[in-house]
Amino acid sequence: LKASGTESGIVMGVACRLAPIKGILYLIRALALLREQFPTIRLEIAGSGPERSALESEIELFSLRDSVRFLGWQTDIHRVMARWDIFVQPSLEEGFGIATLEAMAVGLPVVATAVGGLPEVVENGRTGLLVPPSDPVALTQHLRTMLLNRDLRLAMGAAGRVRAREHFSTERMVKAISRMYD
Repeated sequence: LKASGTESGIVMGVACRLAPIKGILYLIRALALLREQFPTIRLEIAGSGPERSALESEIELFSLRDSVRFLGWQTDIHRVMARWDIFVQPSLEEGFGIATLEAMAVGLPVVATAVGGLPEVVENGRTGLLVPPSDPVALTQHLRTMLLNRDLRLAMGAAGRVRAREHFSTERMVKAISRMYD
């Protein structure tokens, strides 16, 4: 986890396919609201997909061009996540949430929507914060909480790393699948 001492220069990140179902539009709207209070905040979007041009239009609409960076598809997402302070998963629907689990494994606190498997992965209030889907205001409020509290970010990141290792390690998941087949 980056050792940013204050909310200035904080980098939020999201890693997913750029498709409407991933809710990135709501994250961009939340960023527009946050920029008033946190003018140096940045968002990095790792992934590719059909919604990129729509997202770029939204970024232009809110004058966020200097705050958002598209990274494209990344083969080494852990290296990218190492420069992030907060992982955001604003999906409208989500299966298991592998990218969220990867973010937790590298010690990132998470703000995610309470959809699909995300509430199973993210322990609300301990490893991250869960928000309702399609709600940029709630997303803004929870991100603001993270931005204002470095100790909370560090504690949630550390708890997430432990949770990912203890509950979702590859070895543990293989054993669970083997038990189901037996």
